[in-house]
This record gives sequence, structure tokens and C-alpha cells, in this order.
Amino acid sequence: MFTQQRIIHQQWWVLLIVTLTFMVGCDTTKKDWETAKAENTIQAFEDFLKQHPKGQFADSAQSRIEAIYFEQAQTTNTIQAYEEFLKQYPEGKFVDEARSMLEEIYPSFLKDKVLKIKSISASVGKGEISFTTGKKPQTLRISINVRVPVVKGKMCMGCGERVRIAPDLRVPLDPWFTDSEHEGEEVIFENIVLEGPIPDDATEFIVSGPEGATLKKKGKGFLLVEGEAHFLQIKYEK
Repeated sequence: MFTQQRIIHQQWWVLLIVTLTFMVGCDTTKKDWETAKAENTIQAFEDFLKQHPKGQFADSAQSRIEAIYFEQAQTTNTIQAYEEFLKQYPEGKFVDEARSMLEEIYPSFLKDKVLKIKSISASVGKGEISFTTGKKPQTLRISINVRVPVVKGKMCMGCGERVRIAPDLRVPLDPWFTDSEHEGEEVIFENIVLEGPIPDDATEFIVSGPEGATLKKKGKGFLLVEGEAHFLQIKYEK
């Protein structure tokens, strides 16, 4: 009888100690969580997770880290910021919003919808212009085989039916797709090959993807035929 009472007494003390330890642990976790929330930084939440990787607020800390990274991408509002966020959280809860914002500043050329660009010529001739990497850094090699109309004394040198761009190139719209003064009714560029630097002051580009791109000119815009391409507009600080 005495032995049985002693065992019960010991079990009670063990249960009490375990309960108190759990309560202290919960209290510490909550205090650390409140501290991290007050600081509201990535570092604060990462420190919290190091101390409480499987704690009560671990999932909330992970969510706050993701949210802060997205807020930083929004503040920066650059292509690189959104692309880095999407690489870090490819299945996160802000993916759709990040992709939508990226598309606003870096729109894709599509196969079923013309992407219109205000600054380019509306002229469409026949033939093709192609862009590849030049022999020197930051240069382009341009091959032109087009017949373009002269409209009201204006013509567009690269405004044939098709544009081919080699992989991972940045092609300035000016002067290839903008109007310049010219006399006559039609201009023929046959087997013309040029090579030159990308202008330092260029602000609008077609940027091809890793497999290159083929575009079809449609008025003041382009349709994607194959590959991948985006429209990039750069604003320089004055």
C-alpha cells in the first residue's frame, strides 16, 4: 500500500513538472513571437524560427517572411525583384500577383494578341529583318531583306513582315522600327548586313528568350510566331 502511494506521488510530481515546463516553454515562445512581430523584419522572424523551428507560430513566421519579401519586391518594382521573388516562392500565395505586376512592366509578346507599342511605325512591308550577336561586346549584327513602303515621306527600315531575334538579345526599337524621312514610294533593302553598338540612350527594347524569338509585325505592334520575347522600357533618371 505504501509503495503504491509512493508511486502515485512520484507520478503526480512528474506530471506537474512536465506541465510546468510546457507552460514555461509556451510562455517563452509567445514572448519571442511578440518580439518578432514588433520588429517585423525578415531577420527577426528568421531568428524566431531558429529558436522555435516547430513552435506554435512557426507557420505564421514563414508567412510573414514571404509577405515581407513580396512587399520589398513591390517597393523596388523592377523585373529583377519580381523574378527573384518568384524563384524563391514559385508556389507561394503571392505568385499570381507577382506575375501580374511583372507582366505590367515587362509584357510578353503573345501568339493570339498583338502587343501594341506607341513609339513604332505602323508601316508593314515585305520580307524579314534578323538580329544576332555582333563580334564585339554590346553590338548587334543586323541582316535586312525587306521592301518597305514610303508613306507621306516616311519609311521604316526594319518594318518587314517578320523579325527574327537570336537567343537572349536586347534589340532597340529605334532606329529599326521607327519612321525616318525618305523620298519615293518604296525602299528595297536586299542582303544588307550591318553591325554596330547598342545605343547607350536607347529606352525601348524587344528582349528575346533563351531560345530566341520570331515576331510578325502587325501595324504598331507584333505577334509572337515562335520562341519567347518581351517588351522592355527603361526610364533613365534625369
